[in-house]
Amino acid sequence: MVEDIVEEILFRARTSQIEWIEDALQIKLREKLKSWPSFLEVCERRNGYIHSDSKMTQRYIERVTSQSNKKSPTLSVGDSLVHNGTYFENAADALLEMSLLLVQKVARVLCADDASVIEELDKAFNSAIFDQNLRERYNSASRIAQLAEDGEVILKDLYSKMATVNYAVAQKQLGKSARSKRLIESVDWSSAMPEFQLCVAAVNDDFSGVCSLIPSMIGSGLVKPQSFFEWPVFQSARSEPEFWKVLADTYGDRLGDLPSDLINASKAVEEEPKDSA
Repeated sequence: MVEDIVEEILFRARTSQIEWIEDALQIKLREKLKSWPSFLEVCERRNGYIHSDSKMTQRYIERVTSQSNKKSPTLSVGDSLVHNGTYFENAADALLEMSLLLVQKVARVLCADDASVIEELDKAFNSAIFDQNLRERYNSASRIAQLAEDGEVILKDLYSKMATVNYAVAQKQLGKSARSKRLIESVDWSSAMPEFQLCVAAVNDDFSGVCSLIPSMIGSGLVKPQSFFEWPVFQSARSEPEFWKVLADTYGDRLGDLPSDLINASKAVEEEPKDSA
């Protein structure tokens, strides 16, 4: 009985499958998912590659144009389904965002009473935003983070703050400094953990604040050494000589334990000629 139901659902179109899940669990997956049209296009394109010799079909055109709010170029039956590196990156983003929201929503319903599972879901959600920032996929990181802002994914306070920082980083890198600042200002950081104070200072380009916090962060072990040159939140700070100088002064003889990128940058700062008084 169950196998028959599953098999029947698997043979449905993607839209019908998602509708079934939404109805069965009383959740919404498409309403706030900005990448839904892109996800559906990828699914329909797959059908074109498999069943129609990589050519557009009437079904492809109808389903893609019906889901998109953007004005599409003229599409004709028989046109080739072209692709390039940019398309594949955008397609990967859409698949990630859809699968992430699907897992988050379904698991939070089915495991609502399991605190350990909910915690892992919170971590996974934030990791997705962070990883997209690392890959410089800032639009995707923003779309994922916006799901939490919209209440589609409810995070505990710790992870909500993490998501806000990562969202602000993505917006900053997209040149939306005002939006980044508003995100940071929307949260009360006064009682937040020191790591958050450090990250907020970095997002706000408060480099003196960042530098003043580095020794205590390293000394207490709250922030790992590699984080200072790996985390996207420190991207702007890494262009500041003082940032590297403080790291070099803090590590001292332990610089040999750090990756060569950090060592070389620190040495470059130390070798800069000093301004005469």
